[in-house]
Amino acid sequence: MRATTIIKQFHEFATSADTLDDLARSFEACCRELKFQSFLYLASDMPFAQSGETYIFSNAKKEWLTYYTETAAHLRDPVVRAAMQTVLPVEWPQEKPRDGLSKDELEFLQDASRYGIRYAAAVPLHGPVPARAVLCFMRDAQKKEKLEHPLFDTLQLLGLKLHSAVRRLRSTAIRDSEAGALTDRELECVAWSARGKTSW
Repeated sequence: MRATTIIKQFHEFATSADTLDDLARSFEACCRELKFQSFLYLASDMPFAQSGETYIFSNAKKEWLTYYTETAAHLRDPVVRAAMQTVLPVEWPQEKPRDGLSKDELEFLQDASRYGIRYAAAVPLHGPVPARAVLCFMRDAQKKEKLEHPLFDTLQLLGLKLHSAVRRLRSTAIRDSEAGALTDRELECVAWSARGKTSW
């Protein structure tokens, strides 16, 4: 399937998707068309190097996601760090992948490899401020395949569309949950009304 067709189809789906699960299935199909097995989307209102809640949206294996979240692996993920230093997609590994990596980052890459996770590219997604996100595309192949340059444009466009759709669906979910939540005083008033008390 041509890149323009993939982008168009995902755009149409992403703008009308009702749930994050539906969005994940659609995006996974796009990834597979582009020869990627999995994706990892991280979003935060804080710089990734600082503490703060990080939202993760991915189709990666459950064991890997559990490891990634429970160990706050994004803090030592060199691919996330590399993506946050640019505005364009980053291919991974880079020409000299071990140059400048800390011991923790090297250990992280070894752990990822044991889970069958091998990064191929990462797309930085900046804004709207203070929101920032990174979308990683991953392959489980042992051998590194060189990515063709036109593919990076496709990955960036898909990343922007996914970023927008995830933000929309998360905002809707938060609004819905807040709308259904009553304060203690409101619950008390409802209880009194149920017992026949009037507003006086």
